[in-house]
Amino acid sequence: MDEVGRLRGQSSPGISPRHLDHFYIDQVLLEELMVRWPRCCRTEKPEHDDVALFRSLNMVNFAALMPAGVEATMYDVGRSVSLWVSAVEILSPAKASAFFKVYENLKKVEYGLTDLKTPTYGAHGFKQTRTKESLPCWIFGELYKARNDFLHRNPIDGERLTVKPSRRSLFLYTGILYRLALTGFLDLRFKRPMPPSNDAEAFGAYISDSMDYRSPQGDIEAALSTILCTEEEYRARSRGTRPNLPAPPPPSTDLSEIDGQDDL
Repeated sequence: MDEVGRLRGQSSPGISPRHLDHFYIDQVLLEELMVRWPRCCRTEKPEHDDVALFRSLNMVNFAALMPAGVEATMYDVGRSVSLWVSAVEILSPAKASAFFKVYENLKKVEYGLTDLKTPTYGAHGFKQTRTKESLPCWIFGELYKARNDFLHRNPIDGERLTVKPSRRSLFLYTGILYRLALTGFLDLRFKRPMPPSNDAEAFGAYISDSMDYRSPQGDIEAALSTILCTEEEYRARSRGTRPNLPAPPPPSTDLSEIDGQDDL
């Protein structure tokens, strides 16, 4: 306690430190952010997109904090969900019906999993039509409605964030969805031109580098695809007996639309 040189300060002394290996860091995202950081902070008039990016990241910095300890209530979770949704919206500004702009951003992502890019889900905002959206859009629509219910004082119970087919919580997928929103906003895709296949060494290096580049994105997609699966169904998929994703439950009535307060 008396040796200053041995001090190892922590933001939360009650939580033991965790050391992350290089493998666990999203290098693709980190490298892009490190390019934009000086571009935004070292100029007198930064680009609007760069300002929006770091506004969004600042919002996420607080959204990602533990909402509370053992005394956590729906107030804490609702506040955190509201911050996550707002962070996504900052990346896709709109004067009205902001969720449509978010959908457009999420659809810019180059998905590897068919389940994530196939428009088969009735997302928020399309109640009067048969328009379908992808799974990421459906998830954001559900989070968007939950955020509005919380902020507009609509009745909320302990099951508000539970996805009925799988019994999983929407709250656990907020950070995953945000990575996809950043992917679309930052246009994170492997852009190196493919070399001719007869150049075995260059072609092999291209394939290897493209797989490394897509690895974080692949992990995110695999994680997001579990939202409609129970633990038993997920284990079956892991064994190779992969069932189709079930359809999500029908959208619940959004009282914020009825009273004309769909957007904040």
